[in-house]
Amino acid sequence: MPETVTKGRYFIGANTSAGFVNYTDEILCGLDRVYIIKGGPGTGKSTLMKRFAAYAEERGHKVERYFCSSDSDSLDGVVLRDAGTGIIDGTAPHCADPKYPGAREEIVNIGRLWDTGLLRGRFDEIKTLCDRKSGLFATVYKYFSVCRSLRTEREKLVSGCEKSDKAEAAVHRLMERFGRGGGFRLIPRQISAVGMNGVCNFGTFAENADEIWLISDRRGIAGDFLGMMIKEADSLGLETHISRDHLLEPDALYFPEKRIAVVSDCDAGKAARIINTDRFIDGAGLSEHRAALRFLKKLENELFSRALSLFGEIRTCHFAVEDIYRGAMDFGGLEPVFEQITAGL
Repeated sequence: MPETVTKGRYFIGANTSAGFVNYTDEILCGLDRVYIIKGGPGTGKSTLMKRFAAYAEERGHKVERYFCSSDSDSLDGVVLRDAGTGIIDGTAPHCADPKYPGAREEIVNIGRLWDTGLLRGRFDEIKTLCDRKSGLFATVYKYFSVCRSLRTEREKLVSGCEKSDKAEAAVHRLMERFGRGGGFRLIPRQISAVGMNGVCNFGTFAENADEIWLISDRRGIAGDFLGMMIKEADSLGLETHISRDHLLEPDALYFPEKRIAVVSDCDAGKAARIINTDRFIDGAGLSEHRAALRFLKKLENELFSRALSLFGEIRTCHFAVEDIYRGAMDFGGLEPVFEQITAGL
C-alpha cells in the first residue's frame, strides 16, 4: 500500500540520547526515482533543493521538505510522493548510498565543482574545526543519554501511580471514533528537533489535520498514552506517522487517512481538543514521590540546558567550515545539475 501523500516540513533525522538518528531510508521508501547529492558543507546543496521544491510546487506537486535537525534553516531533502521522486543530501551524518544504482538512485556529485587545491591548502583548519564539532556532538549525546536515564527513573516512580486500565479504555473509546484504515504502518515523520536554533517544532501534523487533539501532560505520561494509541492504531489498521522527542519517546502522532493529529505542542492556529492525562494518575500516591520527582526533573533540565548551550560552539565551527567550502566552489556549475533533477517533472 503506498504511503498517503502529504505536504509540509519535517526533519531528516534527530539529535537524541542514542546519538544521531537518521530517517533517510524511511523517507525514501516507495519512491521510483531518487537523486542523492554528495558534497560538503556550504557547497549549495540546500539552495539547490529549495529551488527544486519551489519549482515542483509551481507545477502543482505536494512537497515534503526535510530539514537538517542541527540547522533548521538548511534543507536536506525534498520528496514528491505524487511523482514518486525525491532528492536527498547523502553526506554525513545522514549518509545515503544507492541500493539500486541507476535503476532508482542517481548520485549527483557536486564535489566536482570545488577547488581541491584550495581545500587541501586549508586542511589543518578544516580538520580542527570538524574534529571539534564532532567532539561537541559526542558530548551533547552523552548529556542526552544521562537525561534519558533520569527520565527513566522518573517514569518508574510515576508508573506505580498510573491508572493504565483507565487510560487504555479512554484510548479505545477515542480511537473507535476514528474508524478503520487501509492497513497499519508506523512511519517516522520527525516534526521536532534540538539543534543550533534551539528546540524547534514544526506544526506539520496540526497543519495537515482537520481534527487536532492536544495532550496536556504535567506528569510525564504522554509517551505512554501515545504508545497505547499506536497499539490501538495497529488493531484498527491505521497508517500512523510518529514523531519522537530527543529522548526517543513519542511526542506526536498523525493519522493521514483520517486527517487527525495528536500532539503535545500546537501553535498552528487551529482549535484543539484537550486530552488531560492527569485523570490517569493517582495524585495521592504520586505525592509521596514529589521531592524525588522534582529532584530528577531539575537534574534533567540542567543537563538539557547544558547540552543546548554547546550548540553555540557547534554553530561557530559549522559556519566556519561552510565559509571555507563556499570560497572554493564554482556555483555556476550547479545550473546543469538543477536542469538534470527537474527534467522529469
